[in-house]
Amino acid sequence: MKLTKNISEKELFCKCTYPDCTHKTLFPQSQDLAQTIQDCVDHFARSQNRNVKVIINCANRCPQHNEDVGGSPKSQHVEGIAADIVLIYSDGERIPPNLVASYFEHRYLRSHGVGRYSSFTHIDIRKNTARWKS
Repeated sequence: MKLTKNISEKELFCKCTYPDCTHKTLFPQSQDLAQTIQDCVDHFARSQNRNVKVIINCANRCPQHNEDVGGSPKSQHVEGIAADIVLIYSDGERIPPNLVASYFEHRYLRSHGVGRYSSFTHIDIRKNTARWKS
């Protein structure tokens, strides 16, 4: 099922292979997370008059998968409110993660978590502000 124009619910599920994974369903806040990402996709599409695709590397993580990938025990991914994303124009040109992070930081001055990484951008919809670089 589509949550937004570019994001399906399955894209937000935990990507582990554990049969007892508890994060293969949507969280109550999944729609808000999807809409936050979609707003960013739409911004870059409008600003360049180009189609933009989002790749969600990781969103929800069950506690075991979070531990396996070295995530923080208090990770927003485990809470179902975070995603690591990459944006790409339809011709394959990648939108630099620092531009994506800057968009989120300016749009959400007093809320949300934004992590700057060399190959992706972390976004979460926490109520307070958090910013970091890898």
